[in-house]
Amino acid sequence: MNKTKIIGIAIGILFIIGFLVFYAIPISNGQNLNQNQLYQISQIANYCQSLCYYAEDNLSINNLNNECLISNQSVLSSYWNINGWGCQVSNNYQSLCGYNNYVILDNNCSIVSIYYNNKNLNLT
Repeated sequence: MNKTKIIGIAIGILFIIGFLVFYAIPISNGQNLNQNQLYQISQIANYCQSLCYYAEDNLSINNLNNECLISNQSVLSSYWNINGWGCQVSNNYQSLCGYNNYVILDNNCSIVSIYYNNKNLNLT
C-alpha cells in the first residue's frame, strides 16, 4: 500500500475512536474533572491533531496559521463530529471557532493548549 492510503486508514481509525469515545464518556460542567473526562479531552485533542495532519498530508492545505479548522467555510468541517469543541491552528489563545472548549495547535500540528470552559487545562 502506498503512504497516502496508510495515512488515510490511520486517520479514519482515529476519527472512529474519537467519535466512540466522545459518546461513551460524558463531560460534566463541573470544575473538577475525573480521569475519564481527562481521557476524553485528550482524545478530542488527538482527533484535532489528526485533522490537522490530514489537512496537510492528504489535502495539501498549507499555511493553516490562525485558522479554525472546523468553520463552516472549511472543507474539514465535515470531518469534525464533536459538538461544543473547536479545533484551531493559532498562536492566539482566544477561541477562533466560537466555542468555550477548544484545542490549539501550532503550525506543525503539535498540541499547544487545551481549553475547557475557557480555562487552560494543564494535562502534562
